[in-house]
Amino acid sequence: MQRFIKFPLYTLFIFFVSGWLTFAFAQERILDYQTDVTVLEDGTLLVTETIQVQAQGQQIKRGIYRDIPTTYDNADGSRHHVDFILTDVTRDGQPENFHTKAQANGTRIYIGSQNVILPTARYTYQIRYQMKRMIQFGDNTDELFFNVIGTGFVFPIDRAKARIQLPENAIISDSIAYTGRQGSREHNANLTPVNNHTIEVESSQPLSPYEGISLAVAWNKGVISEPTLADKLRWAWKDGMLILIAIAGFAATGLYLYFAWSKVGRDPSKDTIIARFTPPKDLSPAACQLILDRKYRPRGMAAALTNMVAKEYLSIEQGSKRVFTLTRIKESADLSPGEAILAARLFPSLNSKLTLNRTYNPSLKSATTAFKAKLNNEYGRTNFSTNRQYAIFGAFIAFVPLLAMILLSNNIEAVASSIFTIVATFILGQSVRKAVTQRSRPLILNILTNGVPVLFIIVMLNSFQQFGFFESAAAVAMITYSFCTTALLGLFTWLLEAPTVAGQKLVEQIEGFKLYLSVAEKDRLNFQHPPEMTLGLFEEYLPYAIALGVENEWGMAFESTLSNTELTTASASRSRFGGSRRALAMSTVMASQLESTIASASTPPSSSSSSSSGFSSSGSSGGGGGGGGGGGW
Repeated sequence: MQRFIKFPLYTLFIFFVSGWLTFAFAQERILDYQTDVTVLEDGTLLVTETIQVQAQGQQIKRGIYRDIPTTYDNADGSRHHVDFILTDVTRDGQPENFHTKAQANGTRIYIGSQNVILPTARYTYQIRYQMKRMIQFGDNTDELFFNVIGTGFVFPIDRAKARIQLPENAIISDSIAYTGRQGSREHNANLTPVNNHTIEVESSQPLSPYEGISLAVAWNKGVISEPTLADKLRWAWKDGMLILIAIAGFAATGLYLYFAWSKVGRDPSKDTIIARFTPPKDLSPAACQLILDRKYRPRGMAAALTNMVAKEYLSIEQGSKRVFTLTRIKESADLSPGEAILAARLFPSLNSKLTLNRTYNPSLKSATTAFKAKLNNEYGRTNFSTNRQYAIFGAFIAFVPLLAMILLSNNIEAVASSIFTIVATFILGQSVRKAVTQRSRPLILNILTNGVPVLFIIVMLNSFQQFGFFESAAAVAMITYSFCTTALLGLFTWLLEAPTVAGQKLVEQIEGFKLYLSVAEKDRLNFQHPPEMTLGLFEEYLPYAIALGVENEWGMAFESTLSNTELTTASASRSRFGGSRRALAMSTVMASQLESTIASASTPPSSSSSSSSGFSSSGSSGGGGGGGGGGGW
């Protein structure tokens, strides 16, 4: 009975142990990793990596990938780029499909086919490639510090071995190996000289994931040809190529825009502004707003509607806050061409009503579009020019270097970062402009509202930082260039706008009239024979004050002129706004509310000696050239 009990227990124990061993040895891993490096007399490295893996269909499904760094940091903080040429990839001795992808600091090689899933088995991959600019030339000896087994592999490595072979006339004078994770200074490896010009290194223990081996070898000078002046200039150009292109591109864009501004963007000479007591002849309030601001703003529409009230063509009633009702009360009036368009589209017949609130109104949008077009055709083209064609050509000049950097960097992260930076800089510029220039809302509300895209930009930049986009020199160069040139284009797009000679004269007249409207009553005594302030004069000029953004000042001048008794007893029949207090309210509160309401209702929702030496105090595992890592895909 006891034998019968012992037999199944032994069986279960053996089954458990064998199952555990099967699972342990069946884990995906690198069974054997060997790197052979042959150094040619011109400094070229011929590298052959032989990697035997155990594939279980976990991470290694189609094959493996291998990361090859080609950008390295020098001891002085600068970066240098090495030449990398992939020559051959095989699996089990047969050519294997592969494709490459640019990384932030090098190239990733995907070995295998997207549509081919490998069965569970052992596979031996061999990767052959060339690298240049890896030799460090010293005063007494030359050196190769090479990360023969990279520290970026996600799999453990059971056996790791490497060999460096120099030209036959080389005599190795010193060597050292570092093992472990990146930065480790452990020496868990055996160095074996094969002959005077060849040395081997083998790890004395299996390597865990993200552990590797770096090997430094020094030899006598004169074996490897040192770079010529032409080589050094070519390397300097390659290392700083993107920066030089960025500097040249920014300088070319800036010079072109400056000369364009000097040619067409300078405003004509400006005379001293003298107060005028009447508006420029034949200019409506909306026309004054367009000419002075060089673009349509919603207060131009508010001024036009207010002017139609002043001409007793419309009446205006305010219900709740920011709700206005306009009613046509007259068959005809002496309207400006722009006001005539508003009358035809919004008030087609006597007693027609238009209720304005903050809800989108398609009819108002259509009327606004026609109103803007009429103003621009009538006053815009003859009085000022945007010179937009010069800004567009400047953008083309700025784009050419950016395109060159995109093609040369071959870095998708840098491209994505540049596109985002251009869009973000444009949004930021628009947000700042709106926060400063919009009068339809308080400044603090504008800043808070337009700050939303700014916060979004900050969050996205932080995300880019987390993903390591800024670790790429290409990304940093292209982001900086994109920001600077977009900001420069935005600045000169504004500076290139200029009035014509005739337009400048109108601007001076408008500014003179604005000066009169904005000066306090006590200071009007300094003017020569200003007109007497009356209710009729106040209401006639109120639309112009709204158009020029000085309705509050004009209202305060009127209020200080009339006594409280006069304000109270002024006949409503003499006022086109239903009384002097209503007219005063129109200048102080209702105008800004009307402008805000119009804006909302018409908007639809809508090799270098500076490189680190393997024999210095900075030598460690993961140091030197080569290296990288890999995994399965």
